[in-house]
Amino acid sequence: MNTFGEKDGSCGIQVILRGPSTPCKDQVIQKLIEIGGSISSTTKGAECVEISIEEGKIQAAVESLMANHENLVRRKVFTEEMGYEKIFREHHQLFLCRLDLSRHTGLLQYCDQMGKQMVICNVTPGAGIELCRNKSTHQDVKCIILEIYRLIKSLHRIGYSLAGNFNGQNFVIDKSKGYFSVRFAHLNHGSLNETNPSFEDQDIGRLKEMVYWEMFPDYLVPPHDISYWLSLLGKRELEGLLPLHMALMDDQDAVNRFMSLYDTFKELKTRNYDIYLEIVRSLKGYNDWQNVLLNGNQYVLRTINHINQGTNKTTNYPADVSGLLDLFRNCKNHEARSLLQDFIRVVGADYPNLMYDFQREMFVRGYKG
Repeated sequence: MNTFGEKDGSCGIQVILRGPSTPCKDQVIQKLIEIGGSISSTTKGAECVEISIEEGKIQAAVESLMANHENLVRRKVFTEEMGYEKIFREHHQLFLCRLDLSRHTGLLQYCDQMGKQMVICNVTPGAGIELCRNKSTHQDVKCIILEIYRLIKSLHRIGYSLAGNFNGQNFVIDKSKGYFSVRFAHLNHGSLNETNPSFEDQDIGRLKEMVYWEMFPDYLVPPHDISYWLSLLGKRELEGLLPLHMALMDDQDAVNRFMSLYDTFKELKTRNYDIYLEIVRSLKGYNDWQNVLLNGNQYVLRTINHINQGTNKTTNYPADVSGLLDLFRNCKNHEARSLLQDFIRVVGADYPNLMYDFQREMFVRGYKG
């Protein structure tokens, strides 16, 4: 913007508009001409247009441009809102519709209603009195957390993310069809972003925070099962494991999956010994297991001390993880065969991570159990 006409007593400004012709640029030029401006120069193709405005018309030009700018902003916002409405409409399964009259419940309201039932305290069979309590997450809560994770991943798959800008108030739960369905709700129109790896990581990080601080506000940390599962979030090589993880299964299904993986593991010893050794070495942290059975679970101790009728001796269990897995397999099939789903707490009494670590190492080598 330059001044002109100072020498002959008249005064004004020159507005220089550079760049290719666009509807916005053409609209500005038209407005300036309407209030008395005149085109003083233009380059080929209208890449640069100079418009002269006399002094007495400068204020009117400024007001006109400001009014036009506000109109353009309003139009942009209106267009964005229409775009969001289109996204909501095309992906109705992800977002709560304004006209949806189903009986849905807000996530935080649901957690308040559950109260202390969010966490279940169980007796560990065969444990000492001082160590008989075992805390786990209510199965319905585990299902809901998994559905929230799936919902966020579905949002990423259609090309959008929230960049971590959400909280517990942005999810609603519906179980009217007999299973848990979770959808986004009450999202601000400015919260959706075109996705990228950084924004997706922020969504996953925010999910962890939401579970810790909003769903379990009365606990220093959530129960071990859901805490372990949350620790796997963000590890892309384990994304396929998350929906299948034993930490989210009910106790009986988790025990069955553990035993199925054990059978596959034992088969590898003869079918693919290299993979078998890889798994054993990857779980070398369990090599001193014979010195860690401190809680003295009666089912486990009876299994260790069991006298085989054929040899009249106790079983010699290897010192690595394969021996520990053999021990729990024998415990499950003999001394603890009546426990059914409670067997998961016998394993977890001394080794709360064993089943989960074992499943992870089997999974990364292609074995799901």
